[in-house]
Amino acid sequence: MKITLTCIVARKKIPVELTFCGKIIEVRFSYFAPMVEEVKAMKGAKWNNELKYWTVENCKRNLFSFDILVRGPKFQRYLRPQSAMSPCYIEGTPSPLWAHQQDIYQFIMTRQRCLVGAEPRTGKTRPTLQAFWDSPFEDCVWVTTKSAELGLERELYKWFPKRILISDQSYSGLVLPTKRIHIMSYDKFTSLMKEFPVGRKLHGFWVFDECHKLKTPSAQRTEQAMRLSEMLEEIYDGKEYLIGLSGTPSPKDPSDWWAQCEIIRSGYIREGDITKFKKRYGFYKPWDGSTPAWERFEGWNKEEIHLLSQRLVGLVKVYFQKDCMDLPPIREEIVELTPSKTLLRVAKMIVDTEDNALKARTRLRQISDGFEYATEYNEATNKIERTGLNFVGSPKIDRLKEDLDEYEEVGRVIVYAGFQ
Repeated sequence: MKITLTCIVARKKIPVELTFCGKIIEVRFSYFAPMVEEVKAMKGAKWNNELKYWTVENCKRNLFSFDILVRGPKFQRYLRPQSAMSPCYIEGTPSPLWAHQQDIYQFIMTRQRCLVGAEPRTGKTRPTLQAFWDSPFEDCVWVTTKSAELGLERELYKWFPKRILISDQSYSGLVLPTKRIHIMSYDKFTSLMKEFPVGRKLHGFWVFDECHKLKTPSAQRTEQAMRLSEMLEEIYDGKEYLIGLSGTPSPKDPSDWWAQCEIIRSGYIREGDITKFKKRYGFYKPWDGSTPAWERFEGWNKEEIHLLSQRLVGLVKVYFQKDCMDLPPIREEIVELTPSKTLLRVAKMIVDTEDNALKARTRLRQISDGFEYATEYNEATNKIERTGLNFVGSPKIDRLKEDLDEYEEVGRVIVYAGFQ
């Protein structure tokens, strides 16, 4: 099959002929350097020197790239202004969305495939849930980290009580919930997608929370997320919602954007692989033959990186705490943790065997943090001295690991710890 497109490149209209041959597309056009650069950046681009034409992979990514060049209908969604629609609050909602949350909500409803980068505690979960509530889909799959699950459940309980049901929970009440949310970890998502057959029906609303987990292109979860993205487009043809939520609106490594943007809207970034991305936005030493060229990366081109944020407008929107003027004061959160049976047995043994109440209390404080000092009598000093510690584990340690996992992209976390 052959089609002819009129691509707009460098403010010029270039006729381009596409010939679809199975898994490849033959691309023919009169030589124009900017158009050559566009095609070279596509996935699987190769130059046929004998027949004088380019070939690229026949995939959703490259088709969207051509849609961008012709200013097609799929790309128009990212050019039009945000919708001014208002949320449909359920009866009894305590308070409306904050101003920046209203902006997030409208951004999601307009783009449908988009990435929201907002600093922690700016409240990006609620407007995303509101977008799901106002969408035509009855089911949402929310992929997140274990540490973020509790916060999501609190948001559901606060803003959508008995209206959005978590799929693995039982329900009792007079008002039947109209929507369901399926919460899963990234590991569960990866294993599920590996076994998911092509052609099987998928839910139409997906959220990748803490989506910096998908920044590595070679990771299995990233590969499966890209597969999901293509399957959704195949099934729903642009009606689906695929939302990325990130707590790092300005990652230290600009290449972290590539895989996340590829998953959310493959082809929006011009470069078809991360190596091409780095070559465009980075500095490389001149190759002298002593080392492989790809190992001579010097750093990032500040001028190109500055332009990157402008190129991502439409797909990515970032929010910093300093810009969210109506955020409430910082609040403290008390999390009650349940000790394990092993920890309780050790505590009971201390209470039953220790004859000194002060020593018992000290030992109990120690095991609350997951350890107990080991002591022995030293004949040389005639004193009981510490010789090490016995580790028994603690839910506080597990919680700390989850918090570190949630904030790993922030770069700095202050932890205050002490006995109480």
